[in-house]
Amino acid sequence: LAGAWPAEPGSPRPRLRVVSRARGGTTTASTLPFLEYLLALDGDGGGAPDLVLVDFSVNDARESQDWTTDIDAETTAARPFGRGDRVFAATEALLRFALVADASALLVVESQYYEASSLAAHRRAAARYGVAFVAYGDTLADPVVDARDWGPPNDTATNWAHPPAATHARVAAAAAA
Repeated sequence: LAGAWPAEPGSPRPRLRVVSRARGGTTTASTLPFLEYLLALDGDGGGAPDLVLVDFSVNDARESQDWTTDIDAETTAARPFGRGDRVFAATEALLRFALVADASALLVVESQYYEASSLAAHRRAAARYGVAFVAYGDTLADPVVDARDWGPPNDTATNWAHPPAATHARVAAAAAA
């Protein structure tokens, strides 16, 4: 999304410094020990970022929050709680840390559409803390059936879970409007 910020002809370019802290293969819970790093600005010593985009939805939907090999065999302590409970708890911790760090704006982005309890957990945590939330599935005219509907170059053989750059560009254009 950050790399796809729109450059419409004739429109002023936003004064935007983008720092991507994207880390592949992580769940919300697996990033909690690194929150201070994830929210820090590079070397300028100047406070928290103005805008933080959060999207761990694909891995939160597909992986265990504690990365056990079997998503249905969570640790003993987590066993009484469902996937949605675990995702909510991790998302709540992330949002509370970011809000205390004084980020002026947060946006939780839900790019996965196939796992309802994870989506509901992200939506509920964002609502509890007054954080903006956008789910790609809510913004599309027709429900997304599979990755091919995201448009080229996505297909189920190369990347069924992640939207391509064109989709991120559309979301960036909407955010800039």
